[in-house]
Amino acid sequence: MLIFAEALSAGLRSIYQNKNEVNIVKKIVEVVNSGGEFSGKDFKVSKSVFFIHGCKPNVTFRYYGEEKTRELGDAFFIFCVKCGNKKYLEKMTITQFKKSKGASWLPKDDSSKEQLFLLSRFPPFRFNLKNASSNWYSLRNTSGVLGTHGLLHSPGDFVLMSSMLLESLANNNQKIDLLKIYQLANSFSTCFYEYCNIHCALYNARWCFYDFCPDYFSKIFDHLNLSRSYQVCLNTYDFLWKYLTGCFGEPTFLWFVPEHVYSANREFLHQFLNLLKNVIKKLDQNTDAMEFLHDFLTTPYSGVQPPEVDDYEVADDDFGEVGVIIVVFDILDE
Repeated sequence: MLIFAEALSAGLRSIYQNKNEVNIVKKIVEVVNSGGEFSGKDFKVSKSVFFIHGCKPNVTFRYYGEEKTRELGDAFFIFCVKCGNKKYLEKMTITQFKKSKGASWLPKDDSSKEQLFLLSRFPPFRFNLKNASSNWYSLRNTSGVLGTHGLLHSPGDFVLMSSMLLESLANNNQKIDLLKIYQLANSFSTCFYEYCNIHCALYNARWCFYDFCPDYFSKIFDHLNLSRSYQVCLNTYDFLWKYLTGCFGEPTFLWFVPEHVYSANREFLHQFLNLLKNVIKKLDQNTDAMEFLHDFLTTPYSGVQPPEVDDYEVADDDFGEVGVIIVVFDILDE
């Protein structure tokens, strides 16, 4: 993981000064895609990473009574735990990257404020499609990190933090600097098990995984940190550790929580990925991503079937310029 983080940091340093946020996201996707799969004797980690060229994935929502259309985000980070070809945990975060001025940030223009409103509050929204009428989505954000902002700074690094937290800091119109974020970093993490405490959660986890892979249960929590979702990642190293150990992002599925709790998040994620699959097919861009997305979308959850989605017809300019990173942590049951 340290080698991977250093490669990402080096890649960002190489382009930070002369590139905009979109090109920086492309570099993140490129670096992550260059790393191979890795595994241990009781697990395997696979990934699918792709960048779609074109226009932004825009959504429509209401901002203080006015209808607005803004991009949803620059990148989607998705993390999934599988065992026995079933999903037991799935999380995602939608990220907007912003470059700093002197390692400080302040959303001043209307578009930045409106998008911060979107990613911090997630009011009902729909995809802004040219040839189809999208459903409206109202998502849960129990962790506070369904929406995140990646605050890029020189010489080539970023802080990734909850958009809810960023909005609370930005409300007084003061610049947000690294020192202020560092002071807050250890104060904000969220235990997202609102239906049972951590002891109940771990008991259910033990029962669940014992049925499927008894030899490996004791090692699961050595690799993953499933009890919390952190709201701040201080740098690329911190982000990769938290992301790849399952402690960053909003759940779309938790095996021990009633299925309806995150059903809206799950439906949205499947609809979004299915739209991207149709865009990739239309643009004939990446057959490997197509196959991975097909497998990912059809893999059942533990006790729950994947949600049905609308197969919208996509126009040439409906989607694009978005990076998608999907990491699957597969617990081996043999």
